[in-house]
Amino acid sequence: MHKADIFSVIALSYLGGIFFASFFIPRDWEIWMISCLLIPIALIGIFWDRKAVVVWSLAIIFSILGFSYYSINISRIISLDSPISSEEKVKIVGKVLRDYEGADNKKIVVGLERVGAEEMSGVNAIAYLDKYDQVGAGDRVEVMGIFERPENFSDFDYIGYLAKDEIYFVIRKADVHVIGKNDMPYFLSKLSILKDQVSGRMSADFIPSQSPVMQAMVLGESEKMSDDYKEQLSRTGLSHAIAISGSHFALIAVFLSAFFFSLGLWKNQVFLLSTLLISIYITLISFPASAVRAGIMIGLVYLAKGLGRQVQEWRILILAAFVMNIDNPLVLNHDLGFQLSFLAVLGLIYLSPIINDHLDRFFHNRFPLLQEILSATLAAQIAVTPFLLLVTNGLSLSAIFANILIIPIMPFCLGLGFIYSFVCFIPYMGKVISFLSFFLIEYLNRVISIFSFLPFSYLHLKIPLLSAFLFYIFLILLVIRNKNKKPMKILGNII
Repeated sequence: MHKADIFSVIALSYLGGIFFASFFIPRDWEIWMISCLLIPIALIGIFWDRKAVVVWSLAIIFSILGFSYYSINISRIISLDSPISSEEKVKIVGKVLRDYEGADNKKIVVGLERVGAEEMSGVNAIAYLDKYDQVGAGDRVEVMGIFERPENFSDFDYIGYLAKDEIYFVIRKADVHVIGKNDMPYFLSKLSILKDQVSGRMSADFIPSQSPVMQAMVLGESEKMSDDYKEQLSRTGLSHAIAISGSHFALIAVFLSAFFFSLGLWKNQVFLLSTLLISIYITLISFPASAVRAGIMIGLVYLAKGLGRQVQEWRILILAAFVMNIDNPLVLNHDLGFQLSFLAVLGLIYLSPIINDHLDRFFHNRFPLLQEILSATLAAQIAVTPFLLLVTNGLSLSAIFANILIIPIMPFCLGLGFIYSFVCFIPYMGKVISFLSFFLIEYLNRVISIFSFLPFSYLHLKIPLLSAFLFYIFLILLVIRNKNKKPMKILGNII
């Protein structure tokens, strides 16, 4: 067995342990009992002469580690009690870790120091404020509000959604007072100021219907978009086009690689500088989960290329998932964005070649770009559809057509947006970029608006777990049957 295969087995075992643990929450003594029974057996297997026994022994150990790590974290969340039992407002002291300024309100994530008379540390809370409150990341604040545990609503796991970002409490009806300004490391402070300045210039240079789109695409400020616009994106299946995603980072990687190669730099220098700049960009936009995912995957591709290794898409995907869940074991089961991205990339890798082969019968290589867009869109949609129907009870029926119309213009929108970030401080250049991108963003907005209001553009339907499971079994069998089809190269061709 190849070393890469051994690592893949170990990583999948760890992820499998996390996934299995989500079906029930064991008590501490049950975790210890399982560990004490299986780990000694696995340790004996490690010293066995046969390589296969050693590998599967390591797989058992890592599956137990994943199971235990998730269980301990989820048990901690469940056992957390609010130090305040009344519905009255209480004084909360802490430090603002992140802030999000939306179209109608402002949200801050507060690292707690004290709640009422109780000292608290290592616990975060989210507070909803008036959009005009002058508070930002790094500020120490005193908040008067109702402090409580979050509650799930409808079919949405709101507790898990917040917990994946290490947020365990909410503060309602919050009034905030800053008691210490910008207590952040110097570099992060300057990046935060730079981001705010670029965002402010976007608001000034672009018309009101377009500035939130550009702020969301380039700076990750999706909260600047109105709730109505977000609903339109959801109905048309175009949320991925606006929000920071893997496609954005692939484009950045292409631009950076082409630029540095044109300067005559060596391959490893290009990879190092590109990785550094992508890391700074992720820091600039405040580490959104989608950006971290994409950054890890592209960083791994750069590493493999730099070492002269052949990039295999599924290994990169598994390694990225493993790294993210080592840091936070709640991502796998509670981060919908991670789950959809993972399924969509698998669809692009394995289903797109099959679909493209069938489309050849209709296109006969006459419209290669359209054929590629259609096969990629269909592959991603097929891969995520059962899961979406299972967890969100809805599906966009217009997504395929809307994606075909907007995907060709997205590289130009993103490219102009990134160029704007660098030249907006040069007099008149911001206005020039806003003028060049005006018709592109206006076209994007029109497509979103038209398709979101079409009759039957969105299907409200929930399917049982068994149906989704059987559908994915069918897709796996389909891929196995067509295993001779060459997997589509996505990440490996970004440079």
